[in-house]
Amino acid sequence: MNHWIDSIDSLNHNLGNLNYFQRNLSREVTKINQFKHKAKLEGKDPNDWRKQYRLPNAPSKMENLVISSLIQNYCVDLENTVALEQAKVAGVEKALEL
Repeated sequence: MNHWIDSIDSLNHNLGNLNYFQRNLSREVTKINQFKHKAKLEGKDPNDWRKQYRLPNAPSKMENLVISSLIQNYCVDLENTVALEQAKVAGVEKALEL
């Protein structure tokens, strides 16, 4: 159960990193577009933005896939365990009806 909770916490942390990346990317793209527009108005090269701005690095997609797979496996294991316990309970109930 602790592994399941740790995996969910890790996934939530990674989703937070993804949201942070998306916000930063959006801000940087806005700044770059403003720079390009200003450069066009001034007759400068609009591709000079690379000297002043740097796009943020994207978070790892692989890590999210691995964590998602772990959570799915834990859920399948839990489902199988519950099904087995339900079968045991049904068997005991059937035996007590004699």
